[in-house]
Formats: sequence, structure tokens, C-alpha cells
Amino acid sequence: MSLYCVAYVMSADTGAVLDIFVVSKSCYICRHYSKLCTIHVPQHNCDINFRGSSNAMETFAAKQLWARSIERNRLRYTELLSDGDSSVFKELRENPPYGIEHPVKKYECINHIAKRVTNGLESVRKEKRIGGVNGLSQPRIRQLASYYRNTVVHHVSSVDYRTIDPDELENLIDTIIREVKATVFHYTNYPESQRERKHEDCPMRWCKAIQKDPTYKDKSFIKPEWHAHIMPVYNRLTDRNLLKRCLPGLTQNQNESIHGRLWNKCGKDKFQGRTTLEFHAYYTALVHNRGSSAAQILYMKL
Repeated sequence: MSLYCVAYVMSADTGAVLDIFVVSKSCYICRHYSKLCTIHVPQHNCDINFRGSSNAMETFAAKQLWARSIERNRLRYTELLSDGDSSVFKELRENPPYGIEHPVKKYECINHIAKRVTNGLESVRKEKRIGGVNGLSQPRIRQLASYYRNTVVHHVSSVDYRTIDPDELENLIDTIIREVKATVFHYTNYPESQRERKHEDCPMRWCKAIQKDPTYKDKSFIKPEWHAHIMPVYNRLTDRNLLKRCLPGLTQNQNESIHGRLWNKCGKDKFQGRTTLEFHAYYTALVHNRGSSAAQILYMKL
């Protein structure tokens, strides 16, 4: 059970931290006096600012951050980069912080989508027992997931997702779907009579067979009968609406990096008060935005 949640709002364009909110379900003083079984608790600044389930802490933090975005930063956070079925996005969609005229749009992290390819193929490998040295091994699954990610990133990086023409967008999605699925056919060990299917949709960009590269070696490992198990994973992860949410081509690497630095300073193995967490959260954001030299100036002024 989590007692704390630290939420950062970061600009997807610049990577800068825009706002911070710390959620706390615990207070050291309240805990101390509850252990003494005393009714009287001295007046103090209680650290508790949320009473609810741990799963709802992230949503609560997001509501506070979105509610004060205009007042603090004169900004509307109208685009949210998240992973999967985000509870935060569900809350912001059901209760629009800026009214229905300014809805919040959700976009997907490319790395998390590629991870879904890995997880989907891993499930197929285990359930259908098609792994092994000559089958759908873990290194080959990672290779297919990497091809998926690289294909999406290659195409979305060449367009501006905010201004792209609708017809051009549909053609782009068609191209991504075709090339993503081409990686499966590229590694399928077709019989001689169906060899032309192997590279039919491969792009010149990476297919050495299409390039007629003399160094090309056929490294097929997918049996045609495995398509019935593998292609549902690809069909699910090439859904048109899903790919449209990948158009910014962004990842949550910076968000994960700043949280990693924060929790390195505030170990989760020891109790931390909300004041301590807030100090380290703001300090980490300062270093992230301005560099370590800004932190040194802060320490000199303390």
C-alpha cells in the first residue's frame, strides 16, 4: 500500500517540469500519538491531504494540477501522454477541467506500446509452446518489438501531428500498418510456392532482399501456421485509433528519469514525511530544469 504519491507535470515539447503535487495519506505525528492510544493529539500541520485508496492517489494529484494550471502557469494542459488505460485520463475525460470546449486529448508512449508487442508475443510463445532456439525465442520477440517501434517512430517523426491533413493521416496509418505486419511476413518460412509473399510489403528502407544486397541471408523462423496466433497481437496493436494516439512519437523517459532521481534521494525503505518529500521533489525539478549549478546557488542561500 502506497502512502505517498509525487506527481509532476512536464512539457512534452521542452521536457521542463511545470508543476508538482505531493499526495500524502500518512502523518508522522498522528501515527505517533495513535500508537500511544491517546485521544488528545496536539495541534500541528498535518501531512495528510488525501483519504482514500492508494489507487486513487494519482488521479487526485492530477485533478489538483489541472485545476490550478491557468492560475499558476497560464496554461491549459490539453494533451496528456500516458500509458495504457490511464485512470487519470478517464477522470479528465469525464470531468473536463476546462469545460467541454477544451477537452483533454490522450497520446500514447511509444515505448509502452512496443512493450505491449513484447508481452503479447510472450503470451503466445508460452501458451502455444512455439519458443525454443528455432522458434519464437525471447531475443526474436524483442527484435520484432523493436521493428514495430522503429517503424512507427520513422513515420510519425516526418509529420506534424497537429497540422497533418486528414487524408494524408489515413495514408500514413495505412503505411505503418502495412510495414509493421511486413516484419512478420519477412521472417516467415514460406514454402517455395509462396516465396513472393515473403517480401511483398517490405520497405526498401530496411529489407536487404528488396535492396538485392549480396550479404542478405534468410533468417526465417516463423512457421506459416503460427500466423493464426501471432497476427491477432499485431491486429490489436495496429488499431487505427491506437496508432493515431502515437502520432507525437513521444516517450515517458524524462518522466521516469526524474522519478528515478527523486526516489534515489528519498528511499522507499524508510518513512518520509510530506515536507521532506516536497523538498526533494522541488529540488529534483530544479536540477532537472536548470542543472546542478542552480542547486548549488540554492544551497548557498539556505
